[in-house]
Amino acid sequence: MNKFYLELILVLSILMSGSALFGQEEIKNSKPEDRAKYQTEWMKKELKLDNLQEQKAYSINLKFAQKNQSIINSANSNMQKYKAFKSSQEAKDKELKSVFSENQYTTYKQKKEELKDKMREKFKDKKGGGN
Repeated sequence: MNKFYLELILVLSILMSGSALFGQEEIKNSKPEDRAKYQTEWMKKELKLDNLQEQKAYSINLKFAQKNQSIINSANSNMQKYKAFKSSQEAKDKELKSVFSENQYTTYKQKKEELKDKMREKFKDKKGGGN
């Protein structure tokens, strides 16, 4: 799998927001275990998780990657998927908040916003500009 698609899977797995509908085939073809692993590695690096936090984050990431797989594979409309992903992400964030320190959680939220912005830019570039 090339680096762009690995990055895309990571970002979309973390965000699972409206931009998750971009690159949906790559997500469909990835395994929940792989997405959980990439998410956890990203968190470990970006948030400097200790071993216990890493284990707990992986469990949470895996749980939600498995839950999101059914959303990804569903025949629901993009809007229905968006709403389901958003709800899932909110629940996941609530669980992760209990694992992270206050500073780590703040950093997590900031990094997620940065990734959203980056994906919006990539999406605009892929679409031919946007505006």
